[in-house]
Amino acid sequence: MKGLKEKSSGFFKKYYPILAITLVVVVFFWKFFLKGLIPIPADMVVGAYFPWLDYKWGYEIGVPVKNPITSDVVSVIYPLRSYAVDLIKRGELPLWNPLMFGGYPLLANFQVALFSPTFLLYLLLPKLSAWTGQVVLQPFLAALFSYLFLRHLKVSKFASAMGGLIYAFSGFNIIWLEWNAHALTAAWIPLILLLTSKFIKEAKIKWGVFLSVAVASQIFSGYPQLFIYTLLSIFLYLVVVLRRELTWKILFHLAFFILVGLSLTAIQTLPALELLINSQRVQEILSYDLTYLPWQNLISFLAPDYFGNHATGNFWGMGNYTNNIGYAGAVSLILASIGYFNFRKKREAVFLGLLLVFSLLFSLPFVWTKIFSGAYSMTRILVLANLAVAFLAAFGLEALFKKVRGLDISTALFYFLTLIIIAAFSFITWQSSADDNYLVGLRNLAFPAFFVGLTIVILAVGVKVKKLVKLSVVMVGLLAVSELFRFGWKYTPFSRRDLVFPETPVISFLKSQEAPFRFLSENVIPMNMWVPYGLESPSGYDAVYPFTWSKYLGVANKSDKNAPSLGRYAVVENYASPLIDMANNRYLLVLSKGAKELELEESGYKKVFEDKSVSVYENSEAFDRALLAFDWIVQKEQEKVFERLLDPAFALSRVLILEKDPGLRPKEILPMGDVSYRKYSPRESVLKTRANKDSLLFVSEVWYPGWEAFVDGNKTEILRANSTFRAVKVPEGEHEVGFIYDPKSFKIGGWLSIATLIFLSATLIYDKKKISQRPS
Repeated sequence: MKGLKEKSSGFFKKYYPILAITLVVVVFFWKFFLKGLIPIPADMVVGAYFPWLDYKWGYEIGVPVKNPITSDVVSVIYPLRSYAVDLIKRGELPLWNPLMFGGYPLLANFQVALFSPTFLLYLLLPKLSAWTGQVVLQPFLAALFSYLFLRHLKVSKFASAMGGLIYAFSGFNIIWLEWNAHALTAAWIPLILLLTSKFIKEAKIKWGVFLSVAVASQIFSGYPQLFIYTLLSIFLYLVVVLRRELTWKILFHLAFFILVGLSLTAIQTLPALELLINSQRVQEILSYDLTYLPWQNLISFLAPDYFGNHATGNFWGMGNYTNNIGYAGAVSLILASIGYFNFRKKREAVFLGLLLVFSLLFSLPFVWTKIFSGAYSMTRILVLANLAVAFLAAFGLEALFKKVRGLDISTALFYFLTLIIIAAFSFITWQSSADDNYLVGLRNLAFPAFFVGLTIVILAVGVKVKKLVKLSVVMVGLLAVSELFRFGWKYTPFSRRDLVFPETPVISFLKSQEAPFRFLSENVIPMNMWVPYGLESPSGYDAVYPFTWSKYLGVANKSDKNAPSLGRYAVVENYASPLIDMANNRYLLVLSKGAKELELEESGYKKVFEDKSVSVYENSEAFDRALLAFDWIVQKEQEKVFERLLDPAFALSRVLILEKDPGLRPKEILPMGDVSYRKYSPRESVLKTRANKDSLLFVSEVWYPGWEAFVDGNKTEILRANSTFRAVKVPEGEHEVGFIYDPKSFKIGGWLSIATLIFLSATLIYDKKKISQRPS
């Protein structure tokens, strides 16, 4: 019994920081563990948009919306990931998504994060439980990896745990928490730094292998832009901290293992690169205001809600709240300042200070940063500022444990005075301009001032009562985490399971119709929120999708051959365009008893269903998804293609415009034929054709590299028709035509990833030698 107690005591003493981290993470997600609520803004769906808004879902006046700025979670991230999970569980490769933009790659989309280590949860748990597990693991892994790195730097257990928790719940990780990609990607940064350090110091192959896996895991996690910032942190760490231990040989091997990590991600990165090259993103102009952090937003490092918060409906700042993620807590800033000034001669502290400076240099709108104006968004480099402040805060706690001095109180007083100055400015400006926004800012200085003031009091007690030094330091550390919890709980929405994309009669009606078809809506079912129901639309919202589709919709919207392509928001505005008819748009959803209904009835639309505020109209002019064409012209210039397509005299339903000669001759006599679907799935479809003459099978689905066609099992060329669609030659008689999406980028990437995995496994098993001896 005594031995068991000793073992238990030893285990707790050794692992209490990790147990404490686990407990703190559980406390943050108490709404899930105690109430069963899911960390997802489902309230945005049922509480803000029709047709769900017609129902109360158990509330007296409808579902209240907590934080509308998180809408991307339910309009992009969750729908795409959920759809991929559904395909996998049906035994299908999740390569293609036909539900948006007329179809575009699914696996190639980094945000789906199919190869993320935490994606395995979807194979073991129900979908919403797996989603929650992914969300919860993000701060846990960030805190754990940070703890391990700080312990590697010889920081005490308590200070390391606090530093890890501050980073885990800092601005970047909280704001992007429910995106279920950004925060997980950020979690790998401290582990990569740790493995880099161990590889350089010990020169052992195993650390190189683990580094490769960590690099791959970071890229697989869903937000690869952070890998660029991780490389910057590695470079600074090598130059500042490890420069005396570097040799050209060890640097070469370090670069080699990082490249091997990139090679391991080829199954994801090669399809993603192919999508990027063929996307609208390369021509999309991004707002400068959204790219950089406005100077005045530096206030948010102390008071994150000075310019308001979407969760309280009073945001009045410039740019986007989600980009203002430099906040790591006012108490953490005090601790970080104490840590830097006490350890400024220590190379690790210099590294963290430089990391903070570099993140500010790249995120603020300096003149020289305009060369990066194509990057979206440079403010996200502030994740490094969060990391630097958090780790310096751990150094600060370490310094306080040794001795709390009057100088440390002065540091806290400096930040308190800064808040008073900001408050005075806000009050004077509010009084002189009567701008109530400054009153919002003044009110939102209260909590930072409270936490800073309480820190001063606790530190003062530590100075006066020497026996309470350790207790005061522990209290300051917990206060830093508590401040971040207040920020996080205010921002983060949770929802009941039954509110996550529930079905309504309108959605049930659409699901009951014979596929394939597409639908559009005006003020009903916003962007991508049809995806969880398996419905298709020509519209969509994503950072990257085929350029040909963005150009096609741009021309359709303006009825102008020279119209610019659309950006990430591909919204169909011109429902009457024949180009939209050609895209198989069979239904249109509108709000009942509105002006749009009269317009639709006059233009030939027929109401086929109605439920409360929403009416469903059928488009009698909509083309079938597939049809046979017996006449065509060849035109390579896209401007002239659109000129023909927009010409009212052009017979869209009978004549195709091809980029190259199909090798057939248009028929002089009246041909006859029909086509029907025998199989329709996301990446494969089979059609049966019957015609009395050779013809072209036209399918209004996006022409994109990787699609292959077969006629009676024999491969045939897919022609690009009517700017963005597909067509294949079909002989007369009865035939079976198959389409399958089988991209070379996925196959080559897959084999490269497998080969890399085998190489790393073999290296880890058989090679236990050092690369070189450390220099003396």
